[in-house]
Amino acid sequence: MWVKNETVIKYLGHSSGISGLALAFFLGMIPTGPLYVAFPLAASLLKKGARTANIVIFLSAWACIKLPQELVEMRFLGLKFMALRLGLTVVLVLFMGLFIEKAGKFGEPSASD
Repeated sequence: MWVKNETVIKYLGHSSGISGLALAFFLGMIPTGPLYVAFPLAASLLKKGARTANIVIFLSAWACIKLPQELVEMRFLGLKFMALRLGLTVVLVLFMGLFIEKAGKFGEPSASD
C-alpha cells in the first residue's frame, strides 16, 4: 500500500541482483518484532514483484539476524562467537534463498506476466 509495485520490482525484483539480496538482509535485520509480523509483509512484497530469493532472505534475516540480538550475543558470548555465528548465518541464509528459488522455480516471470 505504501510502496509502489515499481519500487519493489526495482529494488527487490528479479533484476535487483546483489543489491537486492543485501537490501533484503538489511530489511530483515532491522525490526525487532516477532516473526509472524514478517509474513504478511513478505506476502505483500511477493505480490508486488519481489524475487523469491529476496523474500526467503528477508524472512530468514528477520528470524535469526537482529542487530539488538547481535549486541547481546557479543556481550555475553564474546565477539568471536557472535562474528562466527553471524558469518555462517549470512552465508547459509544467502545459499538457502538462492537454492529455494532455483529448486522450486518460484518467482520466475512467466510468458503471460
